[in-house]
Amino acid sequence: MFGVIASIPFYLKTGKIVDSLFESFSAITTSGFSVIGDELEDDLLIYRALLQWIGGLGVTSFIFTVLRGISGKYLANNIGIEQNYVDSFRSILIIYLTFTLVIIILLIITGLDYLNAFLLSLTTTSNGGFPAKSNDLNLIQKYIMGLGMLAMSISLPIYLGRGDLKLVGMYIVYLIMVIILSHITGMESNDAILFTLTTSTSGGYSYVSPNLNNLQIMIFSIVMLIGGMTISTAGGMKINRIFEVMKTIRYYVYSKLYGAKFKIVNEPVLILILFANLYISTFIAHLIEGFDIRESIFNSASVVGNCGYSFLDYRNTSDIFKLYIIIVMYLARIEVIPIIVLGFKLLNR
Repeated sequence: MFGVIASIPFYLKTGKIVDSLFESFSAITTSGFSVIGDELEDDLLIYRALLQWIGGLGVTSFIFTVLRGISGKYLANNIGIEQNYVDSFRSILIIYLTFTLVIIILLIITGLDYLNAFLLSLTTTSNGGFPAKSNDLNLIQKYIMGLGMLAMSISLPIYLGRGDLKLVGMYIVYLIMVIILSHITGMESNDAILFTLTTSTSGGYSYVSPNLNNLQIMIFSIVMLIGGMTISTAGGMKINRIFEVMKTIRYYVYSKLYGAKFKIVNEPVLILILFANLYISTFIAHLIEGFDIRESIFNSASVVGNCGYSFLDYRNTSDIFKLYIIIVMYLARIEVIPIIVLGFKLLNR
């Protein structure tokens, strides 16, 4: 309902219902795809950036609430959030505001005007990726945004001294490996770093536009689907769950070799299945809409991972296609599987 109400200012500007809904849901899901971006004036640019900023905060808090309902004390002990919701939300809000302010200050210090610094700080903190009024950024400003996206793709409780630092280390190592791999496969150093940051964190900024070869298309499609860490503003399946699935596979192989028993962690496996199905159906939808295979592989991952980096122009696509993309962005962002798990848990009490 919030997405529908939030679309009204866009509709008053464009007179297009579906395009307005697309822009609104792209903002609140922090996806960053746009079908009316070139038509927006300063007031709507600020409104859209604020929608995305609120969306990032709202999704983080919402997922925390769902995970808290599923995990109970496990969440408090291992992920790092208190079981008291009010205290947890206050902590998340303080971190969110702090990073927003720091990014604004750094962008202004490095020469960006106040409006663009404000817009980019909102969409960087939320890992949303909507462009500002001007995309003429110097290299230092691009790195400020890249590091800001990285910071907000890490589980926010880490900044309160809670959570698993080992997992953060594994996440950083994973990103370094992606950077090295993209550089080895032909990408220039700065492009490799910045493009890895904008895709892995679901930031989706087009502040760098490398000419990707087919191998890099596959690499970064996987990176966008994986996304960042849980309880962050990043999209995707989340690297935590990938590690859990890998652990489950390892235990399964071990049990087959040595006859040991083990318990499958259902939620990460179900999330993986959900994202696989969303990706396949979105890929097919792109092909039906007339896009080629290479573009469809990349953009489908960007949609499902709520990244927003795009090789395609969705403005002239059919309304049915746009409505489908809205549904996928929403389902991927709210992480419907944890909600279903929580529902069954509540029903079985």
